[in-house]
Amino acid sequence: TVQVIITDIEASNGVIHVIDAVLLPPAAMPESEAPGAAAPMGPMAYDPTMAYLRVAHLAADAPAVDIYIAGELSGIQGLEFPNVTDYVGVPAGTYNIGVAPAGTSAADAVIGPINYELQPGTFYTLAAIGRLDAGTLTIQVIRERYAELAEGQARVGVFHAIPDAPAVDIRLADGTVLVEGLAFANGRSFSSGF
Repeated sequence: TVQVIITDIEASNGVIHVIDAVLLPPAAMPESEAPGAAAPMGPMAYDPTMAYLRVAHLAADAPAVDIYIAGELSGIQGLEFPNVTDYVGVPAGTYNIGVAPAGTSAADAVIGPINYELQPGTFYTLAAIGRLDAGTLTIQVIRERYAELAEGQARVGVFHAIPDAPAVDIRLADGTVLVEGLAFANGRSFSSGF
């Protein structure tokens, strides 16, 4: 699980949060560390017929949550803001997912249940975003790209999950723009920078 260790660093064009680990795509990991290797379902190697899923709790004013799949409590329980689970390999297909306050039931879901189609060989982050007090909690599905990279290349994924913050630009120290005008992910106008 990746933890946010520093929050609310104000920058000239937005707010930054710092995480305590580097999130590597599967091609960059040794097989023993492939997505799902430490998942609740037990050790597993990357399998292109499976879908890989993780959940991110990015709703600052929402309590810890439990994830329900097809009305059943999953292994993802008590997930607190601002944590992100490890990837879990699941058979590709359609999943009915609900998010409920920790310790309650599927009937108490504050998001969903909603059906999500998970494609084989694909990595997804289901990000709980929005504000509880504003009634805007939702799940933003982030389909991540992990195609092979050329030697010496790197991939950086950026996701804007702060509802009240303006669009931001992501720049290197030398001023090179990596992502420009990245706005809060709100459904159809979602822009991940991936």
